[in-house]
Amino acid sequence: MLNRLFSVFVAILIFFSCNEQPTQKSDNFYGPYLGQTNSSKIPKLFTEYFINTNLYERDATFSKDGKEFFYSIFLPSGKGVIITTKEIDGKWITPEVASFSGNYSDIEPFISEDGKKLYFVSNRPLTGGEPKDYDIWFVEKEGDIWEPPYNLSESINSKENEFYPTLSKNGNLYFTAHREDSYGGEDIYCSKLKDGKYSAPENLGTGVNSELGEFNSFVAYDESYIIFGSYGREGEIGGGDIYISFRGEDGTWGQAKLFNEPINSPYLDYCPYVTYDGKYLFFTSERISDEFQKADKMTYENIKYFINSAQNGSGDIYFVDAKVIKEMKDK
Repeated sequence: MLNRLFSVFVAILIFFSCNEQPTQKSDNFYGPYLGQTNSSKIPKLFTEYFINTNLYERDATFSKDGKEFFYSIFLPSGKGVIITTKEIDGKWITPEVASFSGNYSDIEPFISEDGKKLYFVSNRPLTGGEPKDYDIWFVEKEGDIWEPPYNLSESINSKENEFYPTLSKNGNLYFTAHREDSYGGEDIYCSKLKDGKYSAPENLGTGVNSELGEFNSFVAYDESYIIFGSYGREGEIGGGDIYISFRGEDGTWGQAKLFNEPINSPYLDYCPYVTYDGKYLFFTSERISDEFQKADKMTYENIKYFINSAQNGSGDIYFVDAKVIKEMKDK
């Protein structure tokens, strides 16, 4: 009952967030990826006002067919909630709180290739009581219903935080955490799936990790590359940038390369995700939207929009043609 009331509260909050700005109705969106396209190398806001509002949006993940979308929002209280929308009868429904989210802080969803399992991060307790540190959890779909969440293996979750799960084709799990063998802050780890069980996590090494800290990593389906966030590195563009490392034939990860502008900006850029078809690279950015920058005059409405966005960190979800990844490899 409480979860239902919370879902209604968030739905109302999203509604008013959308309606403080020009509205894009759900019945305006048709087809995979909400009918949005971007064939350029310039990042584009992923729908203005429908997904991106004056709340803080991040952590994009799509089903393989591009017809189901999950992402996170941060409420003004700082609590994370997982939001979902999908195409039904040719039209995308209004975003709503995922059935398994709302009671605790939930972020960073990742949906499996078959669409029947979704991994996410939560501070929910194992058995009642107060919230704990962030662990990786998962839910499985039975028909059209998501079953109750399960805590992932103890070989992965620890007494410290684990973040941003993504999976490769063979089921290997990549995530970020701070552990005894970390080089600095959080590092990126891989836990290999062997005989249906996850092995002890392995640090990816210095091609990817550094003493400065890495976060929010996405691994390619074939494990040919990994994209992640880091900060403080030489040549950085903003207060947190997106990097990519390509895997060599010997299995080691090459020295990470910085994406140039306009992928990175003078603001925080992170939370990368590449669609299963390899078509789009999604990420979150705190950059000021192009709409505001291009405004020809400072009207009351766009000033109010900017203030509302800035109060919530102005985090929005962007997407770009994934050909930028091949260009990084060719450098």
